Amino acid sequence: MSRTKKSLLACLSAVIAVSLSVAAVIAFASEPDGLNGLPDGIETGVTNELPVGTTLELGGAYIVTDGAKLQTYVETSMPDGRVNASKTLELDTMGVYEIAFYAYTAAGEYTEHVLDVYAYNETFSFDDEISSSQYGEHKNAAGVFGEVVSLYEGATATYGKVIDLNGYDVNDVVFEWLPVASTVGAGDFTYVEFTFTDLYDDSNYFKVSGNYHHAYKETYFKAAAPDQILTGWYSTGGWANVGNEYGSNAMVSFYNTPRWGGAIEKDSMKLKFDSKAKAVHVGDVFVIDFDDPKYFSNLWDGFTTGECILSMTCGGYVSDKPAQFMFREIAGEKLDGTPIRDTDAPKITVDYGVYSKDTMPTAKLGSSYPVPEATVWDTFNGVLNAEVSVWLNYGNSAASQVEIVNGRFTPTRAATYTIVYEAKDYSGNAAVVTVPIYSSNQMKNVTVALKNDAPASWLLGEVLSVHGYTVTGGTGEYSVAVSVTAPDGTETALSDGENYILTQKGQYKVTYIATDFIGSVGYNAYQFEVTAAGVPVFYDDAALPDYFIAGVTYTLPALAAFDYASGTAQAADVKVRVTDGSGTRVLEGLEYVPSGDTGDVVTVVYFAANKTGEGSTAAVSIPVVKTGTPNQLDTAAYFAGTAKAALTANGEKMIVTAKNTGDTVKYILPVIADGFTVDMKPYGVGSTLSSLTLTLKDAENPDIGFDATLVKTDIGSNLIVGGMTYAVSASLVSSRMILNYSAANNQLALGDTSYPVNGFGGFPSGKAYVTLTFGELSGDYNLEIMSVNSQVFNTTVDEIKPKFSVLGEFGGIKELGSTVTVYKAAVADMFDPCVTAYVTVTGADGKIMTAEDGTVLNKADIGKEYRIRLDSYGYYRVAYYTEDWNENFDRNFGYQFIVEDVVRPEISVSTKDLKGSVGKSVKLPTATATDNYTAAENLKISVFVMQPDGYLVRVKTEGANAYQYTPQAAGKYTVRYYCMDERGNGAIVEVVLAVS
Repeated sequence: MSRTKKSLLACLSAVIAVSLSVAAVIAFASEPDGLNGLPDGIETGVTNELPVGTTLELGGAYIVTDGAKLQTYVETSMPDGRVNASKTLELDTMGVYEIAFYAYTAAGEYTEHVLDVYAYNETFSFDDEISSSQYGEHKNAAGVFGEVVSLYEGATATYGKVIDLNGYDVNDVVFEWLPVASTVGAGDFTYVEFTFTDLYDDSNYFKVSGNYHHAYKETYFKAAAPDQILTGWYSTGGWANVGNEYGSNAMVSFYNTPRWGGAIEKDSMKLKFDSKAKAVHVGDVFVIDFDDPKYFSNLWDGFTTGECILSMTCGGYVSDKPAQFMFREIAGEKLDGTPIRDTDAPKITVDYGVYSKDTMPTAKLGSSYPVPEATVWDTFNGVLNAEVSVWLNYGNSAASQVEIVNGRFTPTRAATYTIVYEAKDYSGNAAVVTVPIYSSNQMKNVTVALKNDAPASWLLGEVLSVHGYTVTGGTGEYSVAVSVTAPDGTETALSDGENYILTQKGQYKVTYIATDFIGSVGYNAYQFEVTAAGVPVFYDDAALPDYFIAGVTYTLPALAAFDYASGTAQAADVKVRVTDGSGTRVLEGLEYVPSGDTGDVVTVVYFAANKTGEGSTAAVSIPVVKTGTPNQLDTAAYFAGTAKAALTANGEKMIVTAKNTGDTVKYILPVIADGFTVDMKPYGVGSTLSSLTLTLKDAENPDIGFDATLVKTDIGSNLIVGGMTYAVSASLVSSRMILNYSAANNQLALGDTSYPVNGFGGFPSGKAYVTLTFGELSGDYNLEIMSVNSQVFNTTVDEIKPKFSVLGEFGGIKELGSTVTVYKAAVADMFDPCVTAYVTVTGADGKIMTAEDGTVLNKADIGKEYRIRLDSYGYYRVAYYTEDWNENFDRNFGYQFIVEDVVRPEISVSTKDLKGSVGKSVKLPTATATDNYTAAENLKISVFVMQPDGYLVRVKTEGANAYQYTPQAAGKYTVRYYCMDERGNGAIVEVVLAVS
């Protein structure tokens, strides 16, 4: 092979060869011309193959020309493109190594010899120096062949090929594994663990373990994915073994003594994996299912693509001998000693965005076109680079390459251009992806047309709604930026769902800029005037209850309105107008006591007025429910809807009866969402029900919530929640159903099994309204509501205190000077709609604190957040109090922010060594102490002397003879100064006293 470009080393060598030509000839030899002295294992004229990990010493090779032995140099082109000039070559990765030996003759002529070495993977690699594997016969089973692994304690063996489990089902064998006992009947190890690691994500895996039980001559298997505990289903007993030595028993003797006799090779482990169910089996024995909530609360989502790496370790070694075992088959391939070579091309993935190869937008003649980026992945070499080019007339003799500038090319003809992505892995396997792009000279410009769907005039303080638009022309999809420029020149980008308030008088401008795929732009704009203020405006809605309970004093939520009559936003005087059975009236303040009977309706309107007129919110109609008094409750009245609730004749059970498909029952008060629990069961004999749906909706944001539906099937029931369907044991005909929601895990439990509520982000208010919807039925269906959030309904007295939930992380150890949040809390009672609740915060000094916003945190509103600064060491206490209408109260919940002083005092003393004489008084250096917390006057320093005989003597630090010490013997004394601050942090400084 002739090299057109020489390395810097080669060029320097050429200069040396020309100037000192005689020196290039080391010796004359009788050897034949050519390349000689190659290390064992490689030769010229062929592609040499050696295992990864081989080291080649190339320094002994030399070139002979015309009988002369020449000074020979070597360069290796590594598989990843690097050039290595070392004479020691480590084959550290799979691929082709191109080794070039070159020299210069006495006349300065260049000569070279090039040979290739292909490095292959052996079947297994190890992370130690002594473990090994080789193809051979099972020493205890004649005629049984496979790859025999000797794995020493602490080592890991890794299979040299990628396994793709995608599409595997319960009938597919992942591998067949067989222990090889050094002595039949006496094992060398008792535990094995196989790990399958996602090729694209090291943190994603599953493990399968086998624990051999000597007495029963069988192995207990378990398995687990990340955040799961190794678990094995014991089918005979009908339970899952977790955290013990047992699991799913599936024979496989580590001693090569099958429990039931027979051939050793019949007693192998055949691991099977069901990729759809994400379940592991050994032979015909089910081990575990990684995404079944019956076994795990943290369900596994599976591998990125199914491709994974197999590794294994062993344990329970009984001697210093290695664990020996045989793999007969892995991923459908019989292990016959053939080395592992990379024969697969790398995978090129083009980022088409929202398009595909066949739907890429048309290019515009004369306009630059973005070339999509691409990634390359090779199963053995990982991430590689792609070479990208663009061609006109690609694939024929008239092909011409088009320049790419800053990731874009510019078509100059109405024709088909081809983007070509090329990649080659370290073993020389090549991949090519071509993407055709059509260029047109008939493309229309991008145009933005506005719709006439917004008001032409606006008043100060109103929320702007802009004109809609349509975009035509251009190529591909569009991105449209809409912005508003205020009279003072301030430009604001508009985003969906965001209010833009008109706060200035004068001319506004709304601008639309549409950009297509290639960057072509279309523009439109319009202007409007804001000249005057109108009525006061509201920007929010009041969080009113879904129902009013008659006779209860409600404090309606405050709501702000703004009056722009002065030219700027001023808080308006907001009032509330109600219409009920007594007529229409304006409330004095926010207190309101609804009256009437169940079925009456109250209309609530917030309004504010100025000289222009009255601005108001939309009217809200709220049903009235009559529930009785705290000591004489009608608990059935708390259930509203087309399905009717009533206590049984003896008053012992609350029964909800559905008569028609689609009937609903709703609890009229919101409940605490975190820990929500409903306990219910079918009552009596009635219609068969097709489904029952539980709906939880946020108390203040009804668009937020989720459904969970129990569906009757031919063989049982399914639970549908979070977009997933699970087979469950609950029955709509006969069984008790306990549903519980955990906000911390975002899971809904049915009985003892939890299921993720995928796609749900939680309840912002911390409270939820509860509704049950009945599916198809043919007659009356009766459902007993045993309790909701622990509240039973066969009572007439409210005896349970309110529940509350802090909506954020709270408490803990904090740093001095830090600012922390006292999060708001949600509070709810099952019968009282208007619970008394407040929070009190005291500082490290025990005094009431004031929040950063100026709120004194003494019986402060529980529904707000407060920021406090921790300026002192000690304990900051946050205490909550709740009480309902029947004096059921809770004052036991609270938490602390702890600012700990862990800094030791600092002792200042001369640490220069002292000298003294036996029997003579020594004046010890005095000391002072300072501390970050304790005042200096409160710090006491104690002084001790450790004598040579081991006794510790205290020295006076005050009064007569302070800091005086008289040694009684020669030797080394240690003077120890000790100080402790008020938080218990101690410090010691030592000084040496040498006495002669």
